[in-house]
Amino acid sequence: MDNSKKWHISDWSILGWVETILKIIAFIFAGMIIFPAIQFGNIQIPSLGLFLIIQILLSLGLFVAIFDRLKEKEIIAMVFIIVNNLAHWGIVYSLFTQVNHSLYLLLFFVFMLVGDLVKIIFIKTTNFTVRDLPKSALYGLTIFYIIGYSIQIFILLL
Repeated sequence: MDNSKKWHISDWSILGWVETILKIIAFIFAGMIIFPAIQFGNIQIPSLGLFLIIQILLSLGLFVAIFDRLKEKEIIAMVFIIVNNLAHWGIVYSLFTQVNHSLYLLLFFVFMLVGDLVKIIFIKTTNFTVRDLPKSALYGLTIFYIIGYSIQIFILLL
């Protein structure tokens, strides 16, 4: 880890803030899923198959992103990735409970999807980079999440 870099707050563009706000709204819906699951849920083996697998993969990707944020030492991004992890892993937990959460799940995934669509535009229209990663890698990672959220939305709507 680069210890010479100091913790800082980056100058985010308007699109960066729009993405952040959309995802904060998604986190609110996640909370509306997670808190009842913690309070009233009975743990059981879910029969959600593909849905659960996708959620775990998305959550694992966000867990790995914590280490990237530690290298970057950007305060807002670090706080955001922690809350993002809590939301995604909380949803994994909630899927193991008997709490009915379909509407809030749908809204969570819709807002996360729209946030990532804004992120694509953000990447395209700014000079945003992550160290030496090519923009194609940033697009690829974001598209991975767009596909994951889209599949989950599709499954919920069936």
